[in-house]
Amino acid sequence: METGNCKVTLEGDAARIPAVVIDPVFNRPNNPYAEAMAAAYPLRFLAKADLDAQGNPATLYISDTAERESGWV
Repeated sequence: METGNCKVTLEGDAARIPAVVIDPVFNRPNNPYAEAMAAAYPLRFLAKADLDAQGNPATLYISDTAERESGWV
C-alpha cells in the first residue's frame, strides 16, 4: 500500500472496487488505513466515486476515514 492504490469491498457486496487513497494522512506512519489493513478490520471511509457508463462505481477516491462506531471489533 505504498502508492495509495488498493481494492475495497463495500459492506454487503462481494465485488472488489479499485480505489485510490488521496487522504494526506496516508503518508504518515501508523495511519488508519495501514492499521486497518494490517489488523484485517473494516474501515469506514469517505469517498467520491468515478462511475462507469452504467452508473456503477469504477474507481473510488478515498479522502478521509469515518469514526469507528462502538461495538466494532
